[in-house]
Order: sequence, then C-alpha cells, then structure tokens
Amino acid sequence: MTDFDEIIRRNLEEDWGPAARHSEYHRGDSIRYRVGFRTYTGIIIWVAAQGPSRVEGRDPLPLRYIVERSGWSGFPDVVYSGDIIVT
Repeated sequence: MTDFDEIIRRNLEEDWGPAARHSEYHRGDSIRYRVGFRTYTGIIIWVAAQGPSRVEGRDPLPLRYIVERSGWSGFPDVVYSGDIIVT
C-alpha cells in the first residue's frame, strides 16, 4: 500500500466508519443497485462495517457499500445489501 492509498483509506474510514472485515462484495467491484425505483451501476469505493449511528438515538447502522455511481460526479451512494441486484 502506498502512502497515497493509506491517506485515502484513512479519509474514507473517517467519513464512513471502519472497513468491514467480511462482505459479499469488495472495493473495486462493479455492482448494479437500486435507489428508490431507479437502477444504477457503480464501483464500490468503501465497505463500511456495521456499527453505531453517529446520530444520537438512532439504530445501529448495518454493513453498507459506498458506491461511486457511473456517470455521476456528485456525492457517493450508500447501498445496502438488499439493494444490490444480482444478475
């Protein structure tokens, strides 16, 4: 891992929480997923482990995939396992 990779990893961990140790999909995987009634494709940039919410009084967060949507330059999507479309 280069110094740059380590900086990116630390930034992602700071923003989204610690990396999951085990997951069905991994960083760099291309996936199809749903957001509402729409279907998108994207690349997983981070797999966040389940853990406590940063918002007081909220339920713990499940494992989630942080995805850079294809053709979109905005904020990444947060995708849960149940939203991934397996083909």
